Amino acid sequence: MMKTRVICIGEVVSDLTDTGEFLKLAVGGAPLNVAVGLKRMGLEPYLITAVGDDWFGKRIISFVKRQGISHRIKVIKSIPTRISIVSKDVKGERSFSFIPGTSADEFIPTLNLDTTWLTGATAVYYGTLPFCNGEIPDVFVNFLAKAKDRGVLLFFDPNFRLDLFKTVARARKVAVDLLRYADVLKLNFQELKILSGKKSLTPLMLDKIAEEYLSSGLYALIVTQGSHGSSVWSHSGMAYVPAINVSSVDTTGCGDAFMAALIAGFLEKSTRKKSWKGILEFANAAGALCSMRPGSADSIPTYTETLSFLNNSRK
Repeated sequence: MMKTRVICIGEVVSDLTDTGEFLKLAVGGAPLNVAVGLKRMGLEPYLITAVGDDWFGKRIISFVKRQGISHRIKVIKSIPTRISIVSKDVKGERSFSFIPGTSADEFIPTLNLDTTWLTGATAVYYGTLPFCNGEIPDVFVNFLAKAKDRGVLLFFDPNFRLDLFKTVARARKVAVDLLRYADVLKLNFQELKILSGKKSLTPLMLDKIAEEYLSSGLYALIVTQGSHGSSVWSHSGMAYVPAINVSSVDTTGCGDAFMAALIAGFLEKSTRKKSWKGILEFANAAGALCSMRPGSADSIPTYTETLSFLNNSRK
């Protein structure tokens, strides 16, 4: 039986994690991490990205090939692969500082996005980072529009990195422009405040925002809050699932592990009638398990690992 095909389009990053003694190199970037997670969930991701013609780019290409992920990776001459410095606090919560300057992933929107790549695709995953220094080109908009016309599900994860955007207002505008094509929107709580323009959010305000998104054509809004769990608003109602209590060592990649499990669970939902609560429980488990391991893409769990961990957490 053919595996479910999901296109992941966006940045790849070389993460340099500050251990306190040295910088540890890892491969990352939300679209790459999600692609790795989807592969480990038993789906067939197709990664579309760009890297520089440098050692970091070659290392990323090698990693993608070792993972067995189908891909279209454009090598951009004279422009470096994006590099981030990852710092962690005592709880494993991380912050990112990006090496300044233009990076290769910003050229992703200018690639010849062949709509034949959509053949056989069930879903597309995308974010905002490739547009941090430029406008959203027609070729990218047309790719999303064509996907939507073909009934391909569009999963939008803004994954804001505000230090790469000139202003918060610009980050919000890019997200709003891309949101119009989305079927499923995933945000963490801070991102929801940025997108909504609110400094604080009450439960009533959350319901109101969700209602507005759903009435404008969104199928579902998912909001994650780390150790406080996750929530979903859809046309069938609202559901909340508490987080699994774990001892985290590194939260890098946790949101991406959550997203991969969410996509896998959602696509499975149509055939197995899984509830939204069940999907969030599975996604929460993937994120929690990821946090117990150091690293980025390397720390993302498999389907079997996630299911076993979830079942054990219920005992």
